[in-house]
Amino acid sequence: MDNIDASHQKLQELISQSQDFKDTIITEQDTRLKLINPILMNVLGWPEKEIFTESFSGGDFIDYKLTVNGLSRFVVEAKRDSRVLGTEYRQNGSVYRLNGAVFKTEAAKEGILQAIRYCGQKNAELACVTNGSEWVVFRGSRLGDGKDSMEGVAYVFNSLQGISEKFQLFYDLLAYEHVQEFKYRAFFHSAEGPPISTLKYVKQLRTQESRRVVPRDKLYTDLEKVMASFFRRLSGDEDPALLTECFVTTRESQIADEHLARISEDLVSRVRELTTDEGGYLAEVVERVQSSHRNEFILLIGTKGAGKSTYIERFFSHVLDKRLAASCVVVRIDVGDCPGDEATIVNWLDQNLLIALEQALYPDGPPDFNIIQGMFFDIYESWRVGHLQPLYNKDKEAFRIEFGKYVYEIRKTNPNEYIKRLIHDIAKSRNKVPCLVFDNADHFTIEFQERVFQYARSIYESELSLVIVPITDRTSWQLPGDGALRSFENEVFLLPTPPPSTVLKKRVEFLEKRLDEEKRQPGRGYFTNRGIALSLDNLTAFANTLQTIFLSTGKYSSWIGNLANHDISSTLSIYAA
Repeated sequence: MDNIDASHQKLQELISQSQDFKDTIITEQDTRLKLINPILMNVLGWPEKEIFTESFSGGDFIDYKLTVNGLSRFVVEAKRDSRVLGTEYRQNGSVYRLNGAVFKTEAAKEGILQAIRYCGQKNAELACVTNGSEWVVFRGSRLGDGKDSMEGVAYVFNSLQGISEKFQLFYDLLAYEHVQEFKYRAFFHSAEGPPISTLKYVKQLRTQESRRVVPRDKLYTDLEKVMASFFRRLSGDEDPALLTECFVTTRESQIADEHLARISEDLVSRVRELTTDEGGYLAEVVERVQSSHRNEFILLIGTKGAGKSTYIERFFSHVLDKRLAASCVVVRIDVGDCPGDEATIVNWLDQNLLIALEQALYPDGPPDFNIIQGMFFDIYESWRVGHLQPLYNKDKEAFRIEFGKYVYEIRKTNPNEYIKRLIHDIAKSRNKVPCLVFDNADHFTIEFQERVFQYARSIYESELSLVIVPITDRTSWQLPGDGALRSFENEVFLLPTPPPSTVLKKRVEFLEKRLDEEKRQPGRGYFTNRGIALSLDNLTAFANTLQTIFLSTGKYSSWIGNLANHDISSTLSIYAA
């Protein structure tokens, strides 16, 4: 029997036995003796000679210090069984940020900080906080990569049964034989993204004395600042207009084909590539919703950095026929702003979608009573002719006050119902198309995205609407076969990724155009308002130089684009560096 199979069998025996003594686990010592010790030694194979308890460290004592050949490798911070870590409703084997929304219980926060401190003092990398049932595994030390340890991620196992279900991952992370080989690093690098390795030279090709040292004069310093400033401008982070006007409409079929090959088979048959210059298929969908009053749900697939958010914004503001655009009420929710907690995402979406809808419908202030009465007219009428008819006949003003209180209470305690009324009002009373965009959910886990998808789907199925959910191509081919994102029929569109050289060229041309405008209106132009103090002639020469270096051949932009995996934001960051 392989080690992992024997270890899994030991775990199953422990789970079975723990049912008999679970009521006797009261103190932290009980937890350590009856659960943690057997898991470390019998399940994970740590030799007794490599396990040290209550090791002194900076005025405190470490619950467990585990070593390999006497060198500290792994720190375990134990909590008693009753001190929950807040992972019981989390997905087994999933990763969550240490400084995110998940680890908010007192025991979790306390244990994580203690383990990080001990790892720093003992130069151990791997850490774990556990109450015997819940296990939170993370890197307590980042080995000098310059990042705060709390910026890392942790693997979560929410119970002993959860460990059994994801035992291979649990074993690969914590087993003695794998910690010896630092196997856990591959998992954390995969979850966080591995750092770019620095090339180490083993031999100098010339002596130190033969080097020519070029002094870094004032021109070098100034140019370095201008380069960084210039490429920050090109990123568009501080200028949404640049993103919209410079959206690349070139159809890159070869790149699209590469991405299509990575999309799950059951999606491929339904994927249509978007023609970004004319809106194409998406415009057809909007018109279909308007003319036939048929709901539509769209998955917009594109690589990270393909410009999905910009495409949607540009489509409704610049591409869509003005007649159709006037018939749309576009409401965008940036899910990337939420804490990322699966347990609270529905409440977060209710609150933020309600606010966004009201801002879109009532930009000048809250709706008056007549509008609210129209939204809830069915209830108003049932009250007027039903159980509150006597009040209506006697005192209409008092009746209206009671009705207003009722509606206010719905908005406060049942925002989802209020949202559906607002959407119904857009479609039926205003004769417009509610277009709801749930953007940037793909910043989070598949399970989180499915919660967002299910929420969006519930809105779509209850009221006439066009719902758009952008996801990355990586998300599309990671989707579980029985998950929510595959359980319904959707329109699926692919947004191709343009070459970085094409994007950079368009943005440089945008800035050159602004230079020409500023020459005609000195002192009030694009660059002056953004704090770029160089003369216009110097800026023009600088832009021309960039054209020559980065764009004339396309070779350098192609190299950097490949290095950044065609993520435009990352590409521009590399340029700036």
